[in-house]
Amino acid sequence: MKQFYIHQKALAFAVRPGFDTLLSLNVARNIEPYEYQIKTVKHVLQRMRRRALLADEVGLGKTIEAGLIMMEYIIRGLVKKMLILTPSPLVEQWQEEMLSKFNLDFISYGSPEFNKYENGWTRFDRIIASVDKAKRLANRSLVCEAEYDMVIVDEAHHFKNRSTLGWQLINMLKKRYILLLTATPVENDLEELFNLITLLSPGQLDTAQNFRRHFISRGDRLKPQNQDSLKTLLKDVMVRNRRSDTNSISVKRYAEVVEIELSPPEKMLYDEITALVRNYFNSKEKTILNQFSLKTLHREVGSSAWAVAPTLEKMASHDENPPYLAKKLQQLSGKAREIHDNSKAQALLKLLKNIDDKVIVLSGRWTISGSMPRYWSAPNPAARAAIFSSAMFW
Repeated sequence: MKQFYIHQKALAFAVRPGFDTLLSLNVARNIEPYEYQIKTVKHVLQRMRRRALLADEVGLGKTIEAGLIMMEYIIRGLVKKMLILTPSPLVEQWQEEMLSKFNLDFISYGSPEFNKYENGWTRFDRIIASVDKAKRLANRSLVCEAEYDMVIVDEAHHFKNRSTLGWQLINMLKKRYILLLTATPVENDLEELFNLITLLSPGQLDTAQNFRRHFISRGDRLKPQNQDSLKTLLKDVMVRNRRSDTNSISVKRYAEVVEIELSPPEKMLYDEITALVRNYFNSKEKTILNQFSLKTLHREVGSSAWAVAPTLEKMASHDENPPYLAKKLQQLSGKAREIHDNSKAQALLKLLKNIDDKVIVLSGRWTISGSMPRYWSAPNPAARAAIFSSAMFW
């Protein structure tokens, strides 16, 4: 009986084409992959040993590439149990994309069906969950108990720091295949790239100490040295397509700076938060206001009052704050909540009304949190805008 089983498997592999022929293209629906996407999928399947960082620039279709790679493994019987981890706002979008384009029905953590079981992580074969929920203490051991054939992590730049719970969770997962997706593998420091690659292939870039010594320039941690050697190492684990190389956008570009004047309430809130940042940026006082949180506040208030209000509320409720600081943060949060108009959003709406064509609005990732819905229909039926998050390109 065992010999018969082995013989059947051998026959199946004999008639199944290699990865130079993509079977998923006959299964996927409602998509027409670009040549660079097909090339990326083949490259990952043939050369990257089951683990890859997909780092295409924003808008070039990393989700489609990941879905096609996943389907290739499924069709060939190499993958059955799958986990997709993504930021909370993107859970439903991923669920819809997998169903509409690849006919894969994923269950989301927290759904009624998932909650019917004591441990849905081991019960279901296709799960989508937000990283924030998966890394919680109550869930972490259950998530790591299951053995996954494939894990996909979207917006992977959130896990560039090895000391965070998110990085540690992904590192602990039992997985055969893993894809990390991000348009910004490096934002502030080349060591962030080292941390992401370590999740895929520990030791690929040597140790952290040797990586810093060989590949990070002194005085500028964003500038690589020994670039040819670094590129050679990255070719085994990372693919990055750029718009300039793909011809995916062929329209002519026009650049125009639109100056926007804040409303008096917006200006007052911005000034008050700026003063708060200056007062506490180098302060030795023990509060929730460390330099990272202060930078976050300043970026968000530069986006909109809607973006900064939830952060202010969260900071105000923290136990480490003295009463006078908690009161100040609560006051600022209240002022932010009272601002109902967004000067930048109104300026954008005005621009869109005069455009009789399809529009893509690329928004900074701090802006998207509250300023406009992800998909918006302009009063002019011919003008439609889709808002995507963008960030610094590496």
